Amino acid sequence: HLFLRMSLIPYLRPGRKVTQLTGCFLLGDSLLIAPVSPEDTVDAQLPPGIWTELNGTCHEGRLRAMRGYNETPVLVRENTLLPVSMNGQSLTQTTDDHTDRLTLHWFQPGQEAECTLADGTRYHVQRVGERIDVCVDTDKVFHLIVHENGVEHLIQV
Repeated sequence: HLFLRMSLIPYLRPGRKVTQLTGCFLLGDSLLIAPVSPEDTVDAQLPPGIWTELNGTCHEGRLRAMRGYNETPVLVRENTLLPVSMNGQSLTQTTDDHTDRLTLHWFQPGQEAECTLADGTRYHVQRVGERIDVCVDTDKVFHLIVHENGVEHLIQV
């Protein structure tokens, strides 16, 4: 859990848009943090669309839940391709030994999505019938996990 939190630090780097909403914070356009109150509750009005917690639970409209101190909900907007470094290093670093441990998470996928890392590496995923195609401008190894309707599918690329 700690590695996951550390891997999301690039979304807080200078220049990133952070918007305070009713009961939560929107990082950029695709990540939402819903703070836990001192009473161990979460009560947040969500922006329109389907939002998926990193644990796989989907929400629309409002998020009301009991959570412990270390269970801050991190939610991802539908059709978001989220890059996560699996060794705890920030994706803002451009060393050769961290991108081979990159995992892309595609939440509630639509027809296509893309993301670009801080080093300029671009990933584009597209659904073609039952198949998922990935276009990337690097030869480094990565994994793709598709999160759809509470089910995760690992696609090793």
